[in-house]
Amino acid sequence: MAVWSEINSGDLIKPSRIDAEYFKPHYLETRKRLEWCKPLLYYVTQVTHPAEFKRIYSDSGWSVLRAQNIRPLCIDLDSNAVFLSDRIATTLVKNQAKFGDIFITRTGANYGQTALYTNECEKAVVTSHTLIVRTNDGIRSPYLALFLNTKFGRILIDQGMYGSTHPEIAPRFIKDIPVPIFDEEIVNNISEQVIKAYDLRKHSQSLYTQAEQLLEQELGLDKIQKDTRITNEVSLSEAVFSHRFDAQCFKPEYIQYELALRKMKNFVSLREVISTFSKGQQQAVSEIGKIDYVSIKDISKGEVIASSKCYPARNLVAADNEDLLLAITGATIGKIGMNYRLDRVAFCGDLLSLKTRENINPYYLLRVLESDIAQTQFQRWITGSTNGHLSPTDVAKVVVPRLNSTIEEKIAELVQQSFINKRESEQLLSQAKNRVEELIEQGVN
Repeated sequence: MAVWSEINSGDLIKPSRIDAEYFKPHYLETRKRLEWCKPLLYYVTQVTHPAEFKRIYSDSGWSVLRAQNIRPLCIDLDSNAVFLSDRIATTLVKNQAKFGDIFITRTGANYGQTALYTNECEKAVVTSHTLIVRTNDGIRSPYLALFLNTKFGRILIDQGMYGSTHPEIAPRFIKDIPVPIFDEEIVNNISEQVIKAYDLRKHSQSLYTQAEQLLEQELGLDKIQKDTRITNEVSLSEAVFSHRFDAQCFKPEYIQYELALRKMKNFVSLREVISTFSKGQQQAVSEIGKIDYVSIKDISKGEVIASSKCYPARNLVAADNEDLLLAITGATIGKIGMNYRLDRVAFCGDLLSLKTRENINPYYLLRVLESDIAQTQFQRWITGSTNGHLSPTDVAKVVVPRLNSTIEEKIAELVQQSFINKRESEQLLSQAKNRVEELIEQGVN
């Protein structure tokens, strides 16, 4: 059904826009709802478009925060970290991040995603694809960052977008966004909730890193130098046993951890700790369904988070709570996560579910299978060139280190507590957003 808006000619002057996109009814309705609010311009010292710079990356130095690192109320540092040398970064004054800055992705498919910066890096610079918003004493930056992530804030950011094939948003449109300011106590409580959520997420990331470090230290893998040889010699019996004669299967970098574990004699094969290997089914996905459904894209940082639903089919393959899901096809073979949040979840044919036996803690196994120990082995057993595949039979061959039960439980505890903190962080942010949206809908001012 067609929709349209009627506006006065005078309404075209301020935004300097005459396209229909800017005047969509839901944009105008949101502005009408917030007409009592002052624009963001009143609450900021500056909205900066950082300078362009030549990306000559270093092995260390200042972290470079790109658009892919800016996520809704989250600075994602796990996405291919890159650095600039001190010599280059110190000259980029407009790009340097400060505690309390608000980052808004300016361009690209993820334009408008907004996060608060709370010194996630010791030193960081921001690329030109992200706007930097710095607040004055009239507002707290955690509250402003949260508002821009509410449904109302996002609608207003979307209104300022221009360009079809390559969307962008300019600082002048950001400055024009109306910002609701409520009672000081409300704003402070919401700000503290955001800060607490960020602290919980940082602690979650720290615990996960501790689990990784403990695993490597106990196995002495942190002392193993990466094998950079380009040739390798193997016996005929090894090739026969592997049922493979291709060079990839015996690359030094793919087998070095496996060989190290075999020398230690504290290992088992994955088939000894997994009771069932179940391949998923391709399903017709529907928003109206009976069971949560996941694909490879729904695995992130060790967790499975369903984003859609599917109709249950006869003999549906599903993963239970604490089962692991492993990507076995495509470019992300080896990507793995745990079904931590749901009792049961259906999954696509590109995933393999691993149900652990009672002789191993699934959280410990998850940390092992995410590490280089297992990831190199997964790469070793891939077949196919244009579209790689990992068979359940080959997955079962993967060598898994076994440690003292106390150490394994400690690693598992760190991983599990990391998940708990992450979920609590998400809940706090969700509650805070809901609170602001309710106040706006109730017409509180």
